[in-house]
Amino acid sequence: MKKIAINGCSGFIGSVLLDFLGKEGYEIIKIPRVTYFNPEYLFELIKDCDIVINLAGENIFGLWTSAKRKKILESRVNTTKCLVNTLDLITDKEIHLISFSAIGIYDNRGVHDEFSVRFSDSYLAYVCRCWEFEANLNKSKNINVSIVRLGIVLDFKYGFFFNLLRYKILNSIIVPDNRKGFLSFIYIGDLLKAIEFIINKHLYGVVNITSPKSVSYYSLYNNIKKFKLIRVITFVPLRILKIFLRKTVTLFESNPNVLPSVLLGNGFQFSVNNVDDFLNLPKGHI
Repeated sequence: MKKIAINGCSGFIGSVLLDFLGKEGYEIIKIPRVTYFNPEYLFELIKDCDIVINLAGENIFGLWTSAKRKKILESRVNTTKCLVNTLDLITDKEIHLISFSAIGIYDNRGVHDEFSVRFSDSYLAYVCRCWEFEANLNKSKNINVSIVRLGIVLDFKYGFFFNLLRYKILNSIIVPDNRKGFLSFIYIGDLLKAIEFIINKHLYGVVNITSPKSVSYYSLYNNIKKFKLIRVITFVPLRILKIFLRKTVTLFESNPNVLPSVLLGNGFQFSVNNVDDFLNLPKGHI
């Protein structure tokens, strides 16, 4: 079975991906954060690996101070640069680099697939472009790169949906008024299977990992009420949030409608095609 090195293992996605691939029989190598201060050790750690998954990066949630914004960018760019420079030294075998990015790279106009070049001018999109640039800056012909543009991950225990319901009071929540925007999401179970699908099918280049049917936030909130998870939803205009959250509002303004054309075109089967499928899952199911 193939040997896979993964960084960012302490995060939500990294930890569940680590567990999933291990159970599928892959030999897993964790890349500790401290390794990037020791290129020789990093080389010894990954030189025998067939696949390297690049997940490392500062959590984007939280107040976007100047220091936070800098950390969001540099934690991704510097880690990827170091990783790619080390992979370039491995010349005796082919290596598959799966480097994560995000659908926040796209603007909010129309529908995007992997061939879309309509990118947002937001800071989040700038981070994604820099992150992807470093992943593709390898000099070795032995490195095959997959750029995973990830949608909003839905899970009942972690991530967007968990945090949405986490702060409810008396069965009500307060949310940003982005009802006209789209939520291009992926169920965590489908994400894990999609990564293995990319490995087995040797899908290189850009791969969007989102469900086939995105949902408008307006429909999402209606569905949440329909399933009786919340009774009252109070909407706060983004211009009001901007007064308090400033540049952090970028997170709520990025609402692209994204399709996973590469996965669908190669026959990937989603278990959760739309938000109703997700809400109908047994809680805690993966």
